[in-house]
Amino acid sequence: MKKIILTLLILSMLMALVSCKPKEKEELKLGFVPLVDQDKLEDLTEPLTNILTDKLGTKVSMFTSTNYVGVVEALGSGKVDFAIIPPFAYVLANKNGGAEVLLSALNKDGKNYYRSELLVRKDSGIKEAYEKDGYEALKGKKIAFVDPESASGYIYPGAMLVKGGLDLEKDIEYMFAGGHDKAVQMLLNGDVDVCATYEGAEKKLMKDFDGLEGLEVLEYTDKIPYVCVAASKDLSDDMKKKIKEVFQNDLSSGEGKEACEKIFNLTGFVEATNDDFQNVIDTAKIMNVDLSK
Repeated sequence: MKKIILTLLILSMLMALVSCKPKEKEELKLGFVPLVDQDKLEDLTEPLTNILTDKLGTKVSMFTSTNYVGVVEALGSGKVDFAIIPPFAYVLANKNGGAEVLLSALNKDGKNYYRSELLVRKDSGIKEAYEKDGYEALKGKKIAFVDPESASGYIYPGAMLVKGGLDLEKDIEYMFAGGHDKAVQMLLNGDVDVCATYEGAEKKLMKDFDGLEGLEVLEYTDKIPYVCVAASKDLSDDMKKKIKEVFQNDLSSGEGKEACEKIFNLTGFVEATNDDFQNVIDTAKIMNVDLSK
């Protein structure tokens, strides 16, 4: 009798432990910053989310927001489970929401960094003045940045101007376009004299806009860590491991690689740590960005 009671107690304890084990979500949200219009982004990311759904065995759907902050906050709160985000967005998500970097992406050149560029119209005469007078030539100009949380669309190009001797609040007039494509569009429309965007944007957007051949690069910034794959602190370790495996195996070759290339020109993924983002933190300090908000 005692043996039966002991056996029943052990079984009940085991059942309790099993029932306490956290269940994986039935659907995972993959976050993206608003690189392009939401409709275009949905079309671009659909092949990727389909592959992730198949390989992870859990439905994966896209999440984006009207600005970078929305994605950062969603990752921190667990509304987004994992995300492919630029470096500064990750730093904010890590500092304020405990997000964890899983992997760093490689660009079309096989590098895990890129640059930002300032674009001007060829017929504006700004580049000629810049070659003669340096950053003084930009005083009084209107500049379109992308978003206050964009590394290539604000933090790095803004820091470059500051190091060049400009006071952003006094020497120029600037605005945030809300997207890289929108910043370029403002330059094409003549709404601004200069725009900041990621290196090569004028080529990547060629099929979307007319007149891009009339633009030229004024200057490039320092190297910026490339986009990364980051996970919410609430995501299970098992799922984080699965996600890393899928990105490094299934999304680094064949159809998976093609799907990634269509979004950020991603060609592969390598291990990453928080130390890889120290340069982003240092650059943010130049811009007096409060990383605690």
